[in-house]
Amino acid sequence: MTVDTSATGPVLLVSPREPSGVSWIINCLLELGIRVDLQPTVDQIFGIGQQPASAMWLPEADGRWRLHPRASALKKWLPILSREETVSFRPIAPILHVQRLPRRGEPCRQVILFVRDLRDALHSLYRRLQPEISWPEFVAWPHAETLLDAIDHWRLFMECWLERSPVFVGRFEDYKADARGLLERVLHVLGVDCTTNDITLAVERSSYAAAAAAEARYRQQHPLDAQVANRAGLVGEWKTVPDLQPTIEDIERSAGSLLKRLGYSVPNVTQPADSWTRLGITRELSSFSTLTLPERLRAVAESGPDAAAIDALRQWAEPLSPERLQQARLEAEESRLLLRHLQEFSEQYAPELAATLQATALALAEGSDFHLARIRALLLSRRRDSATEPR
Repeated sequence: MTVDTSATGPVLLVSPREPSGVSWIINCLLELGIRVDLQPTVDQIFGIGQQPASAMWLPEADGRWRLHPRASALKKWLPILSREETVSFRPIAPILHVQRLPRRGEPCRQVILFVRDLRDALHSLYRRLQPEISWPEFVAWPHAETLLDAIDHWRLFMECWLERSPVFVGRFEDYKADARGLLERVLHVLGVDCTTNDITLAVERSSYAAAAAAEARYRQQHPLDAQVANRAGLVGEWKTVPDLQPTIEDIERSAGSLLKRLGYSVPNVTQPADSWTRLGITRELSSFSTLTLPERLRAVAESGPDAAAIDALRQWAEPLSPERLQQARLEAEESRLLLRHLQEFSEQYAPELAATLQATALALAEGSDFHLARIRALLLSRRRDSATEPR
């Protein structure tokens, strides 16, 4: 099936925050002259909702495009941006990449959803971020968008986007097994014709080796950037790490039926899990009315959370501090969204947390001592980076 060009709205390239191979397909599309606007990147550098995703590209006089300087970290993730100063795009509508839940009334011609076995994806994200919290704490950490833990947020994310139509699902495991074949299927969905040689070159220039080389070049100029962008992620790696197993059992209990729906083997799941004890908390968030949820899940959310879910989130939030947010390796905008949603939760269910949450929010606000200390540290790291750059 190809995109219905008579329909309104962009093609949405959708992925969860967990690694799923989406950087690979984005680089492939850019190599083929297909423009992709990355909303997560723009939200990170300008603030959530402050600029459209197109702000990441700056036009050149010759009709080509240059990456916005504030988005230069993408050179670590996308080899083409490390290799080329400017890029050219086909005269077709850009694709929009998002990592959030679908919005009500959001126009969309086609969804291309990239996924990965959650048992591998969560572990890969943990290894990538290298947070100063334990693996179980990482999985239990509330997602800023919904206040659900990592497992339930992933479930909600997938169920919401799988409801959209038309939707094409590309799996990380398919990319590992047959990268060219997956790219050709994506191009067929997009209705974009490319030559055999162009596809071959795009796959070669987007390989793990090419991405690792781009990251190495970036790290030579930014040696204090410790976050690993490219890991040689293996299919089924979760099976080889004994410390993960108790949490893997939680994933299979909660998300096993959904994993099976996506084509993953989960032998221990005999019936669908339908436990959404914390989903009702999202009802109290200001963003709830903007979300497109399947009717069944919206009904669960609107019934409100149970007492156990309220107590669990209240206890989790009590010791929260700026230092704790740093330990979790949250980006500044993600931390602010999390705090805003926790404040909305506390207004309804935990007013005793208001002072703690307000103090933490003020510490992260622009111009605060804590914020300025982080800026000074960043500037110091940049000075050190520039001192190591080749002249």
